[in-house]
Amino acid sequence: MERVIVEKINSHLELNNLISDHQHGFRKNRSTISQLVVIHDYIQSALDRGIPMDIILIYLLKARDRLPLRKLIHCLEVHGIKGKLKIGSQHT
Repeated sequence: MERVIVEKINSHLELNNLISDHQHGFRKNRSTISQLVVIHDYIQSALDRGIPMDIILIYLLKARDRLPLRKLIHCLEVHGIKGKLKIGSQHT
């Protein structure tokens, strides 16, 4: 059931262009490895051109682990994800 819900939410976000193209985690045909490849290429390109660079890494926890449920539901509703899940339908 969780996989069905995730697929519905991801489909909604993709169809409505609510996910940045820079997002790699939890996306079809993308992963943390593909993100690392993009970052590596970006850094290598800058170094090849002699551009100085600082890197700041930020570890973000999963929203469901830290965000109160009411706020999470509100965020989902703001982005058009609300109501009852309709299994077998194209709508979330």
